[in-house]
Amino acid sequence: MISIVVLALATGLFVFVTMTSPTMPSGGTVIGLGYGIAGSAMMIFAGLLAARKQVPAWWLGSAQFWLRGHIWLGTLSFPLILFHSGFGWGGLLENLLWIAFATVILSGFFGLVVQNFLPRMLTAQVSRETFPSQIPYLCNRMQFLSDKTVAEHVAKKCGKLEVEYQPLKQDAKEVARKEGWLKRDGDFEKLLHNTYESAPAYSKPKPPSPAESNPLKPKVLARSAASPLDQLSSSTVAAGTEDSTKQTESPKSPLELARATKSPESKSGPTATNAKSVRNKPEVSKLAVSRTPAATASSVRLPKDVSAARMDDLKTFYLETVRPLLGQRSAVAGTLREDADLRLTFSKMRDLLPVELHDTLEQLELFCNDRRQFKIQTRIHRWLHCWLFLHIPISMVLFVLFVAHVVMSLRVVPF
Repeated sequence: MISIVVLALATGLFVFVTMTSPTMPSGGTVIGLGYGIAGSAMMIFAGLLAARKQVPAWWLGSAQFWLRGHIWLGTLSFPLILFHSGFGWGGLLENLLWIAFATVILSGFFGLVVQNFLPRMLTAQVSRETFPSQIPYLCNRMQFLSDKTVAEHVAKKCGKLEVEYQPLKQDAKEVARKEGWLKRDGDFEKLLHNTYESAPAYSKPKPPSPAESNPLKPKVLARSAASPLDQLSSSTVAAGTEDSTKQTESPKSPLELARATKSPESKSGPTATNAKSVRNKPEVSKLAVSRTPAATASSVRLPKDVSAARMDDLKTFYLETVRPLLGQRSAVAGTLREDADLRLTFSKMRDLLPVELHDTLEQLELFCNDRRQFKIQTRIHRWLHCWLFLHIPISMVLFVLFVAHVVMSLRVVPF
């Protein structure tokens, strides 16, 4: 509202001076110089928004205050500079100044439009929106989990996946750690070897010998070894102690004798109740194992009665169609460009593959849909910020040309 009032007053003053003066106000007049100073001050204030962003804790005004000032005062500076020039183009320097000024204003309006329109589009089209910096990790995560799931199906009948796994290795280890698959040393290497054909086999290191683990132990034993005289005396004392123990041992009572006679039965085998409890123990242990994170990490059950031809179809479909889409630098094109095309492609594969593989296809379809949404989010974010690559550099050029214009104009100032 204040900017509109200022614009109305500046326009009225310019019209009044033009009608009452034989010459139109320009940079060489007092009125024109006042317009130039006011417009330049507004341009400088608008440019200080970049400095405000570098100091977020700056107490002088909130971020919203500076953003509104950048928009309104930056826009208001353009008509004031027009009044300052008297709607004239000037010389070469002024022409370059006008071109840079118009480019900054137009790019700023373009950024204002996309900043208000594209976030709504992003909310409507991307339900799985995430931080842009997390998208590379999420893509590697989905690709590794898909590799593992497909390899568990096809490894025995069609071989493991013949793909490059090194770009995924760092993120794959983080995923395996979060899923609870890394219980012991070498579990990650085993996981890679079971999934990828080019992964080296894991060889468990040999445990060190007692001498290597504790090299001082033989020396200690050698130093503490007793002489023959000490050994003879110790054996004599031990024999005397054993005889005295046998002599002092009290006779067993009838109850103790009865218990001693029952001990062979307990050693020979369990009773019926004990046998029944023993048979139930394996079932309880299986239930406990099935609830561990390592067992529940893969929700897809491995099919047993699927032919090798169908497994090969799944492997081919995954390597040629699905896996290239899940990568970081994938191009969402072809049959997976739209959501309807994605559903149609997987529907055809469900008709081709047996029911035992439908859960795997559903998981792969979810990953593909997430990757497609991440691609849309990345494209929208580029449009949200691409205008800055023109707006900021040209603003710097405008500042340099403005300083040069001021220095040259001071030579012809009327006072």
